[in-house]
Amino acid sequence: MIVALAGRRIDAPGAQATRFPLALADSVKQALIASLSSVNAKHLVCSGACGADLLALQAAEEMGIRKTMILPFDAGIFRSTSVTDRPGNWGSIFDKLVSELKESNGLIELKYDKADPEVYRNTNYSILDEAQKIAGETKGRNDGPASPGKMMALIVWEGKSKDADDTTYHFIQEAKKRNFIIKEILSNK
Repeated sequence: MIVALAGRRIDAPGAQATRFPLALADSVKQALIASLSSVNAKHLVCSGACGADLLALQAAEEMGIRKTMILPFDAGIFRSTSVTDRPGNWGSIFDKLVSELKESNGLIELKYDKADPEVYRNTNYSILDEAQKIAGETKGRNDGPASPGKMMALIVWEGKSKDADDTTYHFIQEAKKRNFIIKEILSNK
């Protein structure tokens, strides 16, 4: 199974809504390991933000699953805007994964403008495109031909859209249009 993942970042200090508290990071990681194992995941494609992305990448690493990290722009800029701006030791996790993925050609740094209001939606498209591309490359191997049943969108969130611009919700809707199997992990319970 090729897995495309999206989800919540760790809650900011003083956040009004509880979407993904740092205290639940370990339990979410265990749920990610269980989910990836249950579908016999072969490859994980996601971004690299603190929270769902980095936990999933760590889980895949521990399980020996191939990984692709897609960033909307340069890793250094992304690190400051989406990794180290929240509680937790995410910077060192990100740095280690970026270094490893650069060596294995598993890091894709897109050239999007960070000021573009559509930057994260466009990154969603790129993550799903890459997962579909990888699924197509598995055609003819032992795991059977690429088909919608060979691709899963794994979503880590509190189970509802936070507003009209919610990029996690957008990811789910786009994955459904592309016939990905949808699986959710709750990040706030």
